[in-house]
Amino acid sequence: MATTTRIEWADVTVNPVRGCSHCSPGCDHCYAERVAARLARIPNTARAYAGLVDVNGKWTGRFTVSLDTLDALSVKPRRIFVGSMCDLFHENLPYNLFLWIVEKLSRYPQHTFMLLTKRPERMKHFISLTKESDTVCGLWPLPNLWLGVTVCNQAEADAKIPALLATPAAKRFVSVEPMLGPVDLSKFLVRFRCHECNFEALQNVENFICPSCGKEALGSQHFSTALNWVICGGETGPGARPMNPDWVRSLRDQCQEATVPFFFKSWGEWAPDCLCGTKKPHPETPRPAPGHMGCMFKCGKANSGRSIDKRIWDEVPQ
Repeated sequence: MATTTRIEWADVTVNPVRGCSHCSPGCDHCYAERVAARLARIPNTARAYAGLVDVNGKWTGRFTVSLDTLDALSVKPRRIFVGSMCDLFHENLPYNLFLWIVEKLSRYPQHTFMLLTKRPERMKHFISLTKESDTVCGLWPLPNLWLGVTVCNQAEADAKIPALLATPAAKRFVSVEPMLGPVDLSKFLVRFRCHECNFEALQNVENFICPSCGKEALGSQHFSTALNWVICGGETGPGARPMNPDWVRSLRDQCQEATVPFFFKSWGEWAPDCLCGTKKPHPETPRPAPGHMGCMFKCGKANSGRSIDKRIWDEVPQ
């Protein structure tokens, strides 16, 4: 069943599949894993989450499938995050299951569906198979299906975003969450295409000269958006790691320069002291030394807020 969500960039979450396993430093304090561990201990939900986590509350790599969760979506248009409790492109999940989900989504053109993965190469492979499928033949890319990847640092961005950009989709987005280091997306935000020789590159060309044919690229018509959306957020839960405010500002500025919508989800458990104001720092957490994470306080997500330099950034692609 679809449910409302606390995820700021979605209206609704729906989970036809539940379960996962770690594959990234960003998974160290997985919120979905914590939720699964809690629900596995509650009598009313224990059956649905049985076997998904071990005795230590860690993902086992096993999954449960609820085939009826996509049968009762509302008529009113919504932004729907599909798979907040799983990765639909996990190595243990079959392609036929993904195809079944896509076929279901194609029946609801009024909604915008968003899929997010840490395994973009497998997503690219699944999409290549889906384009040839009789089930959705002629429908790909679905106009209301956005595909995204999650990265937590520069190494993951460099490794994963090219696979996303090579995957046909109505819109492509990146979620930098939890942000564990500075991330430069500038080379992925703008795509250059020469109208003379059709050369393409994922970055601005020097002096507006095509490096392939040498023709001068006049006007903005040679440039288009490569990524359609960037989401950023800090880490939550026990053991959450702080992020430097300058990392966030840099990512925001990159998006502004490339006219790509930027959505700041939250600071997570830690916030800059300028946001904490009179809030008392967590009594067991000392203020990090200057030069490490700046002036950051552990005040909890409920107190840390979503503003950057006194502004809420909640831009969404049209």
